[in-house]
Amino acid sequence: MTKQDFGSYLREKRKTNNLSIVNLSKLSGVSNPYISQLENNKFKPSFEIIKKLTQALNLNFNEAAWIADLYTDEEYRQLKREDDFISSLSLEEERRYNEDQILAAEDNFKINRFKMTKYVDLEDFLNNDSRSFFIKGHRLTNEKIKALIDLFDGLENNYPSDEEIELEFNNLRKQNKELQRKAEEIGGFVLNTDSLIFDLD
Repeated sequence: MTKQDFGSYLREKRKTNNLSIVNLSKLSGVSNPYISQLENNKFKPSFEIIKKLTQALNLNFNEAAWIADLYTDEEYRQLKREDDFISSLSLEEERRYNEDQILAAEDNFKINRFKMTKYVDLEDFLNNDSRSFFIKGHRLTNEKIKALIDLFDGLENNYPSDEEIELEFNNLRKQNKELQRKAEEIGGFVLNTDSLIFDLD
């Protein structure tokens, strides 16, 4: 997979669209001196700059980001496969696919929250810069936190795998649905504390 440098690519696409640097600057919101420097390969553009330029020039964002070396060849191949797959779908299939992706993202969010709630990783917890920790009135410094973490170095790692955590979450969710189904059959209501704590629905 060969590619040209980003500066040549940008200049070529700008000229294909019959735009001057000044015109492209107005359309994209990127300053004309910066566009000029990009075309002369003085700078490497950020994702945000590429987004503005590709929208103004009606270009494929992923391709432009790959040409700018923001994606590896393998990452770009994967993104291109996804683009090609979505392009092959009918409007109804694309709608269903997008709905499935949203549901999957929501599930991942819930599973991650379940993981962080039930299986607290003290190292992550202590390393959160937004918190201060105290023991018997003494604030834990970074050095003391590191010493606490070092105490556990060399011990066997028995933290559950992501697959085990996902399986446990799905089992709890299944049990919760079964409880709710039985409650509906008898016209009652079941308060499942697991569902309240872990957002199983």
